[in-house]
Amino acid sequence: MTLFKVLYSTSAAITVRSIFRVIEYIQGNGGCLLRNEVWLSIFDSVLIAAVVIAFNVAHPAVVILSDGRKQAYADRAESTQGLEMEMERGSEHELRW
Repeated sequence: MTLFKVLYSTSAAITVRSIFRVIEYIQGNGGCLLRNEVWLSIFDSVLIAAVVIAFNVAHPAVVILSDGRKQAYADRAESTQGLEMEMERGSEHELRW
């Protein structure tokens, strides 16, 4: 659920940034947004920094790994048990020789 909240909020931030860029483009080189660097800093770098920070705090790999981790551990446990059984058989085989 946390990942969905992060996805929605970061999508909203990127949408606001895109709208800012469209308005900046419409105003042209002499527009208010290009003349004042404060607006560029707020609507461009701050929003993208917030997106990057949000995805570092709630990284998608954590959710993906947490779902698949249980199966991976179960698979690893089965393969480890099989390997241990083969090693036991191998040591018995060596003892016979």
